[in-house]
Amino acid sequence: DASARDLASLVDDILDVARLQEGRMSFTQTPINVKTLLLSIVSTLQNVAQDKGLILRAELSGTLPSLNTDEKRIKQVFTNIIGNALKYTFTGEVVVQADIKQNQIVVRVSDTGIGISAEEQKNLFQKFYRVRSKETEDVRGTGLGLWITHQIIKEMGGTISVESIKGKGTDFIVLLPVT
Repeated sequence: DASARDLASLVDDILDVARLQEGRMSFTQTPINVKTLLLSIVSTLQNVAQDKGLILRAELSGTLPSLNTDEKRIKQVFTNIIGNALKYTFTGEVVVQADIKQNQIVVRVSDTGIGISAEEQKNLFQKFYRVRSKETEDVRGTGLGLWITHQIIKEMGGTISVESIKGKGTDFIVLLPVT
């Protein structure tokens, strides 16, 4: 089952890469309640966190506006970011925060994981790039998720950035315009 899921995920990633490179990825704009979406993703990933002995929690502003975007793609983006935080955190917690600032929804996913060196951060959003270290040798992945995430966010008019210190944890920050 795990091998079949990994293979299906790889095929999906490769198809998404092709669609994005060829400009064929479709986006259906509908109003999305960001708070509901993020709480749903956090709820779905609670078992993953609990299996690793991690705390996964959400700190979401009560005043988040709806976002006019593609629900499937925005869910893909945040599932990947939060899922990666859980993958690369071995003790501690992952916190999902969201707020509104200057007509943008700001989502910050913070973890107490292994962190990413400044040198590795330069390549983080490139295709097939994976952080390679003793800590990550057992972590599975294609190295496509963050590239796909970056491209989808860009298509939505947003940005993604990373703040990290090796050995201390990582924050991924997504800014999405409220339209």
